[in-house]
Amino acid sequence: MSGSGAALEVGLRGAVGKLRIEAAFEARPGETTAVFGPSGSGKTTVLRAVAGLTRLSGRLALGPATWQDDRRGVFVPAYRRRIGFAFQEPALFDHLSVEGNLRYAERRSGEPEGDPPVSFVEVVERLELGPHLERTPRGLSGGERQRVSLARALLARPAALLLDEPLSGLHRTARAAILPWLRALGEASGKVTLYVSHDLGEVVDVAHRIAPIANGSVAGAAAAAEALDRLPAGELLSRFEAGSVLTATVRAGLPALGLSELDLGGQRLRVPGAGRPAGTEARLRVRARDVALATEAPTAISIRNVLRGSVIEVRDLPETPFAEVAVGFADQRLVARITRDAASELGLEAGREVFALLKTVSFDDA
Repeated sequence: MSGSGAALEVGLRGAVGKLRIEAAFEARPGETTAVFGPSGSGKTTVLRAVAGLTRLSGRLALGPATWQDDRRGVFVPAYRRRIGFAFQEPALFDHLSVEGNLRYAERRSGEPEGDPPVSFVEVVERLELGPHLERTPRGLSGGERQRVSLARALLARPAALLLDEPLSGLHRTARAAILPWLRALGEASGKVTLYVSHDLGEVVDVAHRIAPIANGSVAGAAAAAEALDRLPAGELLSRFEAGSVLTATVRAGLPALGLSELDLGGQRLRVPGAGRPAGTEARLRVRARDVALATEAPTAISIRNVLRGSVIEVRDLPETPFAEVAVGFADQRLVARITRDAASELGLEAGREVFALLKTVSFDDA
C-alpha cells in the first residue's frame, strides 16, 4: 500500500430500492474517513458504489484516476479500481487455506512500489492469524473470518482501502488493539481509507475525519472532533451520546493506581489503564453528559480531573431542557451538556472562564 497522496472525490446519487442516496464528500490521503450512521442509512451502499459493485450516477475520482464520470461516459469496473475491500460478511476462497487466501492477495497486488508499510508477517501477527494459517475458512469462527478478510484487503496493496464494519464480530478488547494500528497504517501508506461503521466507539478509535450519513444523505467530511461536536442528537446520536474527542500525551503509567497520567496542553488528566507507553498519543471519548462545569476552581471533591478553559459557545437544544456548552483549551474543544437553567444561573457566555470537571470513570479510552 505505497503512498500516492491522492484524495478520493465522491459525488454520487441515485436510488437503491426505496432509499435515495446523495453522497458528496472527499476522503484525504493518509487519513481514515469514517462513514458513520445508523443501520439502514446507506453506508454500505455508498461504499459498494465507490468500489464499483453498485451503480449510482455521478462522478468518482482518486486523484488523476477517474473511476466514474457519467458526463464523459466513463465507468471503470470494480476489478480495475485497485481497491482493497473487507466486507462485513467476509467473501473468502473456501478451497484455499488462510495462508492461501493471503498469498493470493499478495500475488494479485503486482510488483511493489518501494517498501510496503505492512508485511505478511506483521499482518499475521497483528491480526493473530498464525495459528490459523493452515486452516480453511469453513472451519473459522465469524470473527476469525473477518480478520482474514481484513488481512487480505491490506495485503492486496490497494490504491484505496474500503472497510465495511470489518471488526463487528470481534470483542471490544480485540478491536481496541486493531483500530489504532489501522489508523497508523493509513498514515504510513499515504492512501485513502474509508471505514464504514454504526459504532461510535470504533469511529473514535480509527477516524481522522467523519462523514456522517442519515437517510442516504452524506454531505462533506470534517475532522473527527469537530464532526462529533456537531452531530445532531436524535438522528445519528441518542440524546445522551453526544460528546468530544480529546487528544493528549501520556506522561507516565501509575500501575499502583491502575491509571495513566496524561498531558493535555499543560494540564493533567488521569484516566483508567496503566499500560500506555510514555510519550505516546492517547485519544479519549468524553460524553457531553459526563462533563460538569464550575465558574470557580472546586475544592474538596472526589473528581480528579479539572480542566481550566473558556466558553466558546452556548447552544440551546430545541424541545429539551438542555444546552450544550463548548469549552476551549489547548486548541481543543470539550462539550458539556447541562440544563439551560444551570447555564443561565452560572452566566455562561462566550469568553467566560470555566472549570470542566470530568470523573475518571467517565472516560471512553479510544
